[in-house]
Amino acid sequence: MFRTPLREALCTQKEGQPVREGDYRGATTAAGFADPQMEFSALLNGCGVYDLGFRARLSLTGGDRVRWMNGMVTNNIRDLAASCGVYAFLLNPQGRILGDMNVYNQGDALLVESDRSQLEKIVATFDHYIIMDDVEVKDISEQQTTVGLAGPKSRAILNAAGIEVPELQPLQTVTPQCHCDCGCVECTVVREEDAERESFEIWLAPKDVHKTWQTLLAAGATPVGSEALEMQRIVAGIPLYGVDIRERDLPQETGQMRALNFNKGCYVGQEIVERIRSR
Repeated sequence: MFRTPLREALCTQKEGQPVREGDYRGATTAAGFADPQMEFSALLNGCGVYDLGFRARLSLTGGDRVRWMNGMVTNNIRDLAASCGVYAFLLNPQGRILGDMNVYNQGDALLVESDRSQLEKIVATFDHYIIMDDVEVKDISEQQTTVGLAGPKSRAILNAAGIEVPELQPLQTVTPQCHCDCGCVECTVVREEDAERESFEIWLAPKDVHKTWQTLLAAGATPVGSEALEMQRIVAGIPLYGVDIRERDLPQETGQMRALNFNKGCYVGQEIVERIRSR
């Protein structure tokens, strides 16, 4: 299984961490650095920093990309502002869920982010529906990786690490001014989707991930593995595709209405979703 760039770097540096390794959402990453309850507490009360290298990315370019993507997923891509993202489902014609993803408008491209465990199915579905459209799908997963921060002290830790970000809306991105030696001068910072608490993702080149990780730890963040991350996901009530959301499920059955837009027009599976809503 794919080993995340951060996990690879930690092994190469022979730092003796993480204590446990495990497979999570399509990749091998750190399962834990210490007691999972202590790491979970850092996510709730301090600032936990964690590996999100299990996320995969597709870049969509071409003149038809917005129109085409708007007809593929359940949320509104047509009116998505630059540097902003939405959560969406990919459906089959019967309205069953083939996958979930965040879609970001990067100006000259759309960025699709999902778990590596879903990548093969998503790419195959996209390829099936690109016929005469001016759309090119490119897997850029090897060009970027991600580190996440969560907890009430997350912004303070970013500032202490020299990464200054403005106030952001959920799933809004920014290229910050970095005043540090973390090697992430060309990083992108994203506020995660939870509107009630600030948590962030840092997108950056794999070669820079270890230096950035070390800088965040030095600023006071607690290293967190996938075991505590999974505990946080469950407590927050965020369903995981492949575990809580399955291919036989219909969108409304998941309770994730944030993924649906009823004013955007037609998309694959839309008739079934609208029929459920109207009845």
